[in-house]
Amino acid sequence: MADPASADPDVDVATPRRGETWFRSHLDGRLLADLRWLGNQYRILVFRLPERVAVADECCTEVLDLARLRADRLVQETFVHDCDSSGCAPWVQYSEA
Repeated sequence: MADPASADPDVDVATPRRGETWFRSHLDGRLLADLRWLGNQYRILVFRLPERVAVADECCTEVLDLARLRADRLVQETFVHDCDSSGCAPWVQYSEA
């Protein structure tokens, strides 16, 4: 059965849909920021690794770029560091990892 969203020519298939997830590691992999599309907004989860302890959990905008910025700010509020250093990776979609 065809995906109804992709079958409709008026629907932008690039628009995020449920199940879309992104991640970014910080502090040489000691923190992981995770974005999950919930259908109307992104959920931000921040984990301390390797224990996988959740240190932050919030929901925010439906705009991916703004959700990434909010996730980075949330990480900064919890663990202040220089995000522009080599210790932080770029955002990657889970399907690309």
